[in-house]
Amino acid sequence: LESFAAWSGGIDAGLEGGDLFPAANCADGYAQQVGQPPARLEAAGELALAACRRLSRSVQASFAEPDGWADVRSEIRGDLTERRTRAAAPPRSDDLASRVRPLAGGPLEAFCWTSPDWDELSEEWSIIDAEEFRLLGFADRDADRVHLAPEVCEPLRRFFGSNYAPSLNEESLDLAVALVTLAHEAEHLRRPEASEAAVECVAIQRVRDLVRGAGRGAGYENLMSGLAWDVGYPEMSAEYRTAECHDGSWLDVRPHTSVWP
Repeated sequence: LESFAAWSGGIDAGLEGGDLFPAANCADGYAQQVGQPPARLEAAGELALAACRRLSRSVQASFAEPDGWADVRSEIRGDLTERRTRAAAPPRSDDLASRVRPLAGGPLEAFCWTSPDWDELSEEWSIIDAEEFRLLGFADRDADRVHLAPEVCEPLRRFFGSNYAPSLNEESLDLAVALVTLAHEAEHLRRPEASEAAVECVAIQRVRDLVRGAGRGAGYENLMSGLAWDVGYPEMSAEYRTAECHDGSWLDVRPHTSVWP
């Protein structure tokens, strides 16, 4: 995967800088830099080479980048994720699914992964997409499923399954992040076309719904949503933030109130 990242990164750099040689000769570059992948990655290699051939034909014919090349990382990441998910068979959490179902707008399944399997999946994502930070969850829109990291599931289990309510410490921030992650992946199922920034903005506001649904009071709603907004949100990458995320904007889920977030 590291050699794939170097190969595809070189093609991207060439396209951005006007050097079309790596794109036009991407198959030769693949053979030299990547080579024959192991059996587990053969399908991913076929996806990469197919996109490479389309790119090469397009560059040689018209010096234009084809639409498909921009999607090659997403396609490969999807293939790796599907295979890793089948192999890991993460346990299902009916409780988390029921908690977040109203936010997703329909039935769904929630899965809590174990650390070794999730760590390997997260590492693969980070290699394929250098901009991907620590993976906390992802949504499978085709199957109406959300998949969650161990560090997300553990505080959620304690929160929804007991009177666990950490306050003004590191555990409280961990819980706030976990609640946002759960709401974020549910929002992806509800609005598959929405950007990461729009989804994250809505998810932070939906923390209140999850806290209220767990039977906690308004004070704890304010604490969790405040931590998510004041501490968590500023640390998110630019892709997950937008200036439109504010009280009264089109992303405000309670536009007729002054409650924020």
